[in-house]
Amino acid sequence: MSKSIPVLIPSEIHSIVDKQYTQVHQLLGKRLALMFGYLIAQSAQSAVFSAFFRKNLLELGENPDLLEVEEDELLVILFGSKIATEGGKIPDELYEALTQRYSQEQVILLVSFATQLVAATMFNATLEVQVEASLQPYVLPEAFRTELCLV
Repeated sequence: MSKSIPVLIPSEIHSIVDKQYTQVHQLLGKRLALMFGYLIAQSAQSAVFSAFFRKNLLELGENPDLLEVEEDELLVILFGSKIATEGGKIPDELYEALTQRYSQEQVILLVSFATQLVAATMFNATLEVQVEASLQPYVLPEAFRTELCLV
């Protein structure tokens, strides 16, 4: 028996993530906010959110398969990825480097967005929410992982 649910319910869940994303976008800028979300989504193995962020990165002119990042961007991206893959266990040196660059309130915003994105991913997986038709062209095989290139 399929657990798939109407698109309206996930839209309500996704609106919570959207509100946080708006604040993250204001903090990090569009490019870094999209990369942050994309790597969290990939790390959490979210087809829905990976496709969304991939589409937006492509529209921005970025190559989501090989993201060129600067050292300060890498810090933020790795932070988000670790939240998704390590259950929130962030290496001390990574956390310290992040708090050198961002205020406590800003770090809380980044953590809040990352954890809500991971929670929404679990919600989608539990109820077998399918990727919307408009995002299907942006879905990648599960084994695919973006490469980061430090510039």
